[in-house]
Formats: sequence, C-alpha cells, structure tokens
Amino acid sequence: MLNQSPEIRIYLGDRRSAERTETYQALFTLPFKADDNVYSFESLNVFCEVTQKPGAMARHTCSTSGALFVLPLVGKVVIHDLENETVIDAGQLLQTGITPGLQIEFKNPYQSEWISYLIWEIKAERKPHTAIIDFDIEAAAGALVDVMNQADPSIPVTVQVGMFKGRQEDVLTHQTSQHKFIFVIEGAFEVQKRLLHARDGLSLPHCQSMEFEALSNQAIILILSLSQ
Repeated sequence: MLNQSPEIRIYLGDRRSAERTETYQALFTLPFKADDNVYSFESLNVFCEVTQKPGAMARHTCSTSGALFVLPLVGKVVIHDLENETVIDAGQLLQTGITPGLQIEFKNPYQSEWISYLIWEIKAERKPHTAIIDFDIEAAAGALVDVMNQADPSIPVTVQVGMFKGRQEDVLTHQTSQHKFIFVIEGAFEVQKRLLHARDGLSLPHCQSMEFEALSNQAIILILSLSQ
C-alpha cells in the first residue's frame, strides 16, 4: 500500500531504487521507501527513468487507474499495449489511459544505440485518450514550455519543460496552490532555495509560487503541477 508524503522532500538521483536486468535499468524516484513504509506524492504514483540496450524489450506493469506518460530523453522508443504500437521520439510526450496490472512493452528500435526515457503514472478517476504531444525546448530556450496544460480535465496534471542558461531565473505562480514535483533532467538548478543536480527530484506540496534559477548552461527542468 502506498502512503502519501505530505512534506517538502528532495529525492537524490543517486539514491533511487533500481530494477535491473541484462537488457535494461529502471531507476525509481517514486515510489520511495522510508521508515519501512512506501510513499507516493499525491496523485503521482510512479516516476522512473529507464535506460535500455539496443534492440531490447522492457515491460512496465501499471500500478493505478488513470494516465501514463512517457517522455523520451535519448532516441526513439516503440511502445506496445494491448491494442496499439506507437513510436515516439525526443521532443514528444505520450499520454495514454491505464488500469492496474496493465502491462506495456517498450522496445529500443536501434541496433547499436542505447535509449533512455521517463515514465510516470498519475492516478485519476477517468482514463484519458491516447495522444502524442510535440514540443521544442531549444526553440523556446530560456522559458518554460507548456507541454500539457490540463486541457483535458480528466488528467489532473500540468507538464512543463524548459532549457535555461546559467544564472537564468524564473518564477512560476498560480491563482491557487498546487502540488509540484520537479525533476532535473540535465545540469543543476536552485529551486525554492534548494540545490538540485541532474536526476534529483523535489516535491513541493501546496505551492502557489515557485522560484528557480539555472546554475549551469543548457540545464533542463521538468515540472509537474498536480491539481489538489
């Protein structure tokens, strides 16, 4: 059973729990274990990074009813569920509906190149339609890109990604407070006076205003805003 973590928490990238085989590695920021308990963060049940060898298959078993998101970091990934085959590349985000126990397969289509991608699950009352969303952080460098802005009310999450130069700052504000999960993809950031390096995460419950500053060039940040 997953418990809810109501506090501000830093998730260090080098302390993620790991699932490894000969063909892939999955590093889990969420759920995390502490004091003999397993915790998620609000509606965010799972958040993990997968690295996969050339030509290999990996399988993900869904833990909740709601939405699954896949964000490629390096290369393309081929995704198989019960009915469909979908190919997505870096610069795209996949959303699809899931149920507990649903198994989704991921294939590396390359013969000599490794791939990596992020997976996260959002618990929701309704399953969203399957969609691929294109975005370009290089064209919008220095600002957050609204990859998904809750246009579908059945998905209680906003997804933003941005690439920043060193010492660039920004402030993210909302009319009402939201739960935020931050993941540093590349580089380093200071978020709400907390230092985060590549692959570190941060949960900010009940957050209405968030300040952040890039501490390196071409630093990339992912922000998930979860409706309360």
